[in-house]
Amino acid sequence: MTPISLRKCVTQSILLAQYHRDQEVLRRRSLVLVAIIILGVGGLAESGVMTLQTILLIVLPSMAIFEAVAFWVGMKYGEQRSLQ
Repeated sequence: MTPISLRKCVTQSILLAQYHRDQEVLRRRSLVLVAIIILGVGGLAESGVMTLQTILLIVLPSMAIFEAVAFWVGMKYGEQRSLQ
């Protein structure tokens, strides 16, 4: 194996390891976001402030959409900061 092909192989294996690590971090953070939604909806349903139908049809989708948008914006902000 020539030094150039060895360097290319090492670089590819490092990139693959970083990709798998990033996927694991994304999976954990997604689980945290789902847990926050479950706790929020469960607490609101348990409090009796609104009917369960209202919570599931109005509150749950808006919470999920807001968290997805905030998560995406946060990721893009982090990517932009890491490139500077």
